[in-house]
Amino acid sequence: MRFLKYLFSDSRLKVPRKIALTALVGGVAYLVTHLTQQPEIWGTTLTVFIGGVTLVVQLLADFDHRLRTVQAAHARHTEALESALARHAADMAAAQAQFATAMAAAHQEHSQSVHRVQTQHSQRVEALIEKRFRQVNEATRLFGRVDASYLRTDAVTQFVQRAAEITPDLPALVRGFAQTEITRISDFLKDLGSGREVIYDGEDRDWMLGLARNAGQSIDAISITGVDMASGLWESELGHRYLKAQRGAVARGVKVRRLFVLVGRPESYSLAHLEAVFRVQHDFGIEVRVLDPKVEIAIPRHDLFDFSLFDNALSYEVQPTPQFDDKPPSILRTQLVLLPERVADRIAAFRELWRVARVFQP
Repeated sequence: MRFLKYLFSDSRLKVPRKIALTALVGGVAYLVTHLTQQPEIWGTTLTVFIGGVTLVVQLLADFDHRLRTVQAAHARHTEALESALARHAADMAAAQAQFATAMAAAHQEHSQSVHRVQTQHSQRVEALIEKRFRQVNEATRLFGRVDASYLRTDAVTQFVQRAAEITPDLPALVRGFAQTEITRISDFLKDLGSGREVIYDGEDRDWMLGLARNAGQSIDAISITGVDMASGLWESELGHRYLKAQRGAVARGVKVRRLFVLVGRPESYSLAHLEAVFRVQHDFGIEVRVLDPKVEIAIPRHDLFDFSLFDNALSYEVQPTPQFDDKPPSILRTQLVLLPERVADRIAAFRELWRVARVFQP
């Protein structure tokens, strides 16, 4: 019994059981046909047919059993899935409720934050706009003053634009140097606008050339030979550029006069050298006169110094260093005198010295 139970219950013996049962049924059928003395062909045919029917019936029974098993499993799976979907729907509803609550709280907090940010932004924008308006008003006021002045507005605007091109990516040395130059020019314009005097330590180059290029009426200059000739001014690059600027002034119709005062050590220059310098300037259209204080007239020493009058509005003056040895003098200080009464004194001194000087005849 135990063997038969094992034989019909073990799933691993399904195929052998089907084969054995089919063979058994076919054998019984063959035995019956043989006992009934049927022809051999019918016995074999009937045996095969009955065996096949037996095998098909077993397969159909096995398929039906499997189908029922699958349907039952499907039903259980469907029930479990529906239960899981119901739990999931409940969880989703709870999560949605929690999410809605959290979103409402977050929205309220966000609205408050946005309101704070908008308020702060509005305050910053208002402060920035107010600052910009103050800057615009200041810039408008400054450019209004420039328009009202006699300076060229385009030149001032170009200066500001060029200053704005000094960007932070330039080397610190370049930025520092540019700042120094802007400060120097600003101080120069401040002193120039004061209408008194502007001082430069040492020998200036740009003032003298710029004044000669902008003179519109006259240039009256006193040249002390002990300073200009001894220092070699007229043979230097600066002297050549200054003469060129004066020749351009003469071409514009400016009256240029130079009075050479023979003061200083005669050994520092020769008469031939003096004659050559006088001739060059005479050939450039400059009126040249020569004054020897020892011969022409007794002149106070305080009137004998280097200065140049430009349009009788400004006096360009240099102060040489004292001479204690045979070395040529150098320029200690350069200044622009704009005070009207001092300029008037220079004009009167030049006219008197020019009157008593002799005309240079090449």
